[in-house]
Amino acid sequence: MRGMSTQRSVAGFVLAASVVTFGLGSVGLSLRLEPFFTWYYLFAWWPYILGAEAALCLMGGYSSLFEEPRRFLVMLPLSVTLWLVFELYNFRLDNWQYLNLPANAWVRWAGYALSFATVLPGLSVTRRLLEFWGVFDRASCKPWPKVRRLYGWCTHLGLACLVLPVLFPRTCFPLVWAGPALLLEPVLHARGARSFLGGLALGRPRLLWQTLLAGGVCGLLWECWNYWARAKWVYSVPWVGDVKLFEMPVAGFLGFPVFALSCFAMSEAFFLLLVHLRRYPAPRRRLAWLMFGVAGASFGTAVLLGMDLWTVASFTR
Repeated sequence: MRGMSTQRSVAGFVLAASVVTFGLGSVGLSLRLEPFFTWYYLFAWWPYILGAEAALCLMGGYSSLFEEPRRFLVMLPLSVTLWLVFELYNFRLDNWQYLNLPANAWVRWAGYALSFATVLPGLSVTRRLLEFWGVFDRASCKPWPKVRRLYGWCTHLGLACLVLPVLFPRTCFPLVWAGPALLLEPVLHARGARSFLGGLALGRPRLLWQTLLAGGVCGLLWECWNYWARAKWVYSVPWVGDVKLFEMPVAGFLGFPVFALSCFAMSEAFFLLLVHLRRYPAPRRRLAWLMFGVAGASFGTAVLLGMDLWTVASFTR
């Protein structure tokens, strides 16, 4: 009981601090005070994530931050790495550019890391809020008992979604957001992990609909909080029209729910891999973690250097 009381006290403090930080960031933005003006995105997203996690804890829901802090912490570098996969694709697609980033490389790269680390936690906590509130609890569909027959179709479509945007970037660029989900869903379902195919097989599409809605909600928040910040991204997306909401062409918002599906699948696949690694002796697990770290750091460094060269359109001092 004492432990639960302490946890609730900490959660209350985190929630209050998040509200205050968000308020200070918004006031600083309106007055164009630094660092709030340049980094408003961070002063909005991190209070949202931490505040939502704390609120879930206080309301009796599942909070990854308070119940599985290691998983929450692992999700941060994983979020950075997974988003950088899409940044790598953007070298070919050229769908977005960054404006007004700090000229100081250390500050800029720290901003990259803190910003990209919000992607998975933001989607995850939003989906869990929807789950706690019972959104789509009654959703049902006809069970798909032969869902395994879709494995081949999902795999081939997933590969196509990842290859075609590279070959035909002007026409096939939207496919990249669906590729990871299609490719990984058969693996997750076959291994007994959480998957959208698993829910459809039982006639329970709740997870699918909650994840799609979480992607739509986060898409609106991403674009809203990005729009007002000095350091921001803008789009150069072909054939989606000129009518915009914030910086995003309205049609482009359709990509966020699909992106959420891929983020969920990639995250679940990584944690499934970690479960598999637990079967091995400690030395082999440590070696695997070292390899993950070296590979992730090398990949991240290469992509960030490329972003500085090709994706960042302007710097400020």
